[in-house]
Amino acid sequence: MSGSSQPGKRTRRRYSEEFKRDAVGLVTEQHYPLAEAARRLDIHVGVLRNWKEKFM
Repeated sequence: MSGSSQPGKRTRRRYSEEFKRDAVGLVTEQHYPLAEAARRLDIHVGVLRNWKEKFM
């Protein structure tokens, strides 16, 4: 096989602190359900849950 990317292999995305805080704000301030906020932001619900725990 040539090339550096493998089928099905995802690269790790990096998010700014501002994005993380805004994402947590959807849940804590705007009362979105965790799963709905994660879906709208195209992130895994576990990632958003971890950010919420970190910032609360």
